[in-house]
Amino acid sequence: MVHKYLKNVGTAVAMLGCSLGVAQAAGPKPPPISPSQLGTLIKPKPGVTGPHRGGGRLRTVPGTTVPGKSPVSGSNFEIGDTSEWFTPDDITFFIICFNTDGSFFFDSSDHPRLTSAQAELKNACEHPGGYFVFVTDPSTGAFNEIAIPEP
Repeated sequence: MVHKYLKNVGTAVAMLGCSLGVAQAAGPKPPPISPSQLGTLIKPKPGVTGPHRGGGRLRTVPGTTVPGKSPVSGSNFEIGDTSEWFTPDDITFFIICFNTDGSFFFDSSDHPRLTSAQAELKNACEHPGGYFVFVTDPSTGAFNEIAIPEP
């Protein structure tokens, strides 16, 4: 009886160890574009200084030739794919959320730590159930609200 119990526990521990090894081997997902291309996605508004946020679309959905979808005014439901921390000049710092449909959203700050708005965008991007972003200007992808639905 004890032998059977120890055998079952040993099997469970071995399976858990293997699954953790696979999860670690997968590692973080690379961004869908190269770091040098990140700067081309973010277009500062003329005459506007300081932090800004916005979004847009990649030319194609990562891994396909399907065109990305552009954000529309109002509430947009998104499913995050990966987030990236980026600085083009060591003065302005961006968090960018790339979504599975080829769209992206970003938020910037002028210091090298996440602001509460950037942390909210990062958490939304990593939420497995997706998130809502309220777009105020579809031409720039500017948004003013993020909501993460709870199950």
